[in-house]
Amino acid sequence: MKDVKCQSDDFYIWLVPRTYGDCYQGEEIYYTRKKSSAMCFDDREHIMPTIKTCPCCLEDFHWYHYINSSKQNYYSKDNVCIWDPLSGMSEPNKTCRDGGRAVKYLNG
Repeated sequence: MKDVKCQSDDFYIWLVPRTYGDCYQGEEIYYTRKKSSAMCFDDREHIMPTIKTCPCCLEDFHWYHYINSSKQNYYSKDNVCIWDPLSGMSEPNKTCRDGGRAVKYLNG
């Protein structure tokens, strides 16, 4: 067994498990793992993840589960907040109060 080097069919793709789907904070992360039934030697020195981008949702933010109410006039669809056109309200203006640029990335 120690003399047989693993081939590509001795591995499988393992996704990092997430609560909702495979995306977390805009990234889908997966690794190539050796199958438990493979009788070979894995000679890889560094096992780097493969990272793909994906859309963020409210579930990605740690504070989301600690609040007791969702935003008014929105509903959840595929774990993303969607403006409810039947709420009878107009969609809010998405500009900063001070005229600055909106935050695109949260620190922390």
